[in-house]
Amino acid sequence: MSHLAAMQPELIPATSAPVEDCCYCWYVLHPCMPFPESWTSTICTDHSAWLLAQLARRREQRLREQVIAA
Repeated sequence: MSHLAAMQPELIPATSAPVEDCCYCWYVLHPCMPFPESWTSTICTDHSAWLLAQLARRREQRLREQVIAA
């Protein structure tokens, strides 16, 4: 099973201009279909920004937890 099979379409934000070969847009456009294994996935600009924002929030939370623990 592919690591993409674990994606949860209901948690992926839709974009105003979906890109079908973006693996995140694919799951929003086709929630019941797995991303084609033969395709090379890309990440569109909107979902790239979404992922970077998630990483920044997680990093900030980790730093806050470290300060509290110190």
